[in-house]
Amino acid sequence: MAGIGMTSEKKWFAAKWILFYLLEIVKDKFPKGSILDIAIEAGLNDGTNWLNLQEVPFNQLDLFKREIKLIYDDLKQKGASSLASPEFYPGLMERISELVELLEE
Repeated sequence: MAGIGMTSEKKWFAAKWILFYLLEIVKDKFPKGSILDIAIEAGLNDGTNWLNLQEVPFNQLDLFKREIKLIYDDLKQKGASSLASPEFYPGLMERISELVELLEE
């Protein structure tokens, strides 16, 4: 299991491959050395399978939310055939949709 923590109460959990799928796409979208960049690198490389967003400034969280929404919209447009394993598409879309909703709260 893996996930993202936005506050001590606001958390999102998913299979490790889903978190890493998202982080691999967004990791180069933010300024190197920014708090968000450092958090993403830690989430990918520290072995915890956890992205801690608690210290990330709101403006960077907005950028992160926008990128996750773009991933969702892109996958929705391309459909299941855009994945190497199309059978995982419904679950992936459900988890990303839940993340988008949580980020918008």
